[in-house]
Amino acid sequence: MQVFDEQKALNATLYVVRQLKTSTLHETFKILYWADMDHLATYGRSIIRDKYVKMDDGPVPSAIYDLIKDLRDKRVSAAKQKEIAAFVKIVGTHIIQPAGEVDLDFFSPSELKSLDTSIQQNRNMNYGKRRDLSHGPAWQSAATNGRIDQGEIAKEGGANKEMLKYIKEIEDYKNYKPE
Repeated sequence: MQVFDEQKALNATLYVVRQLKTSTLHETFKILYWADMDHLATYGRSIIRDKYVKMDDGPVPSAIYDLIKDLRDKRVSAAKQKEIAAFVKIVGTHIIQPAGEVDLDFFSPSELKSLDTSIQQNRNMNYGKRRDLSHGPAWQSAATNGRIDQGEIAKEGGANKEMLKYIKEIEDYKNYKPE
C-alpha cells in the first residue's frame, strides 16, 4: 500500500465534489472507491492512497473521513481546520461542497480518467443503489470496521492474475519486517 498523501487525497475529494457541485459524504466516498478500484485493477496502484474500511453503508476512505470529521466536528486546531477548509466545506453533517481550486498537478492522466469515469457512472445514483453496489465481494471479504484488502478491491474491479500478483508483492514488501 502506498503512503497516504493528505494533499493529494484532499485534492481528489475536491475534484469529485467540484464536478458534482454539491454531494453527500456517501456519494463522494463511493465515487472515490470506484475510481480507486478501476485504477488498482488497471495500473496496480491507488489514486488517493487511503485505506478503505468496511462500514455498514459501504467502503469508506478512512483517513479522508477522519479529516472531514476533524473539520465538521472541530476536533483539531483552528489552523488545521483552515487547512482542510481550503478544500471542502461541510454543510450540516453529511453535505460536502467545494471550497477551493483543484491542483491537477497531483494527478496522472490515468488517475483523472478513472476519477472522471467514476463520476460519470455514479453521479446520479440514489443512495440505496449506491449502497447495494458498494457491498460487493471486496467489502464482503472484510470484517466490520476492518481494512478492505487492496487485492480484493482490484479483483472485484477485474484485475488480471498478473496484476493481482503484482499488488500482493507490493503489499508483502511493504509489510516485510526483517528479523
